[in-house]
Amino acid sequence: MPATNGAAPAEVERTTVLHERYDELMALRVEGRRKYGGTRWYHIYGPPVKFRFPQATLGKRPERRHIAVGPISVAEISAVEPAAAAAIEGWDRPGSVLEIGPGRGELAEILRARFPAKIERYYGLERDPCVRGPYARVDGPASIDGTIDLVVASEVIEHMKADDFASLLASLRHTLSPRSALVASLPNALSPGGIAGDFTHVQGWPWYDLYAVLRLTFRNVAVYRTYHVCGASRIALLPIRMLLSRALELDWCEALLFVADGPLAA
Repeated sequence: MPATNGAAPAEVERTTVLHERYDELMALRVEGRRKYGGTRWYHIYGPPVKFRFPQATLGKRPERRHIAVGPISVAEISAVEPAAAAAIEGWDRPGSVLEIGPGRGELAEILRARFPAKIERYYGLERDPCVRGPYARVDGPASIDGTIDLVVASEVIEHMKADDFASLLASLRHTLSPRSALVASLPNALSPGGIAGDFTHVQGWPWYDLYAVLRLTFRNVAVYRTYHVCGASRIALLPIRMLLSRALELDWCEALLFVADGPLAA
């Protein structure tokens, strides 16, 4: 889901500085590369690919907003929705969601409507004071009552500096429950164009770098590369895109999806 301008969260207390954990991050970066078979600097592919197709609704909203067949999924919005839904479906009791940069709350509306008995509280960490949505607005982790079972960041991490995002994650650790998970989607910085399509994007994330940062907070991190198919030309030109990207040592996949779980002790 595209973030609104200024949708990055409010200021949080800086609890970590990435350069102070450089060696640890480099070790986790290598871990991620080995996990996906990309141990050389030019091995930019690695994680599996998910293709995203738009869904035709014929004038009405479908009951199922996501259909998956192997690596191909058909959906109306970003890959975050089915990943977040899968996490919530696994809950054995009601829980709470925190969305970073929820904007007008499109994803909040979808998830709350789909899981009315499972989502007890839906919090939103939103910086823009003029934006409202179907969520309980919080200024930071200290404003959260209880624990969080799912953290969602849909197309918002690229709007934050790396240290700011890492500090936010660190400040959330004491609110995460043992079953907590994180689902995030963002542009792929290794793809042609990277994050250059929006002037509000301030941080590019190669998949292995965000993998390392997430591993500071979560035991398990899965990465998927995604490609959006929204017309015949996107399919027809895909082989050319793949060949040119490989020649230029770029990734033809334009977006990334992260699913993390197993929060580490604060």
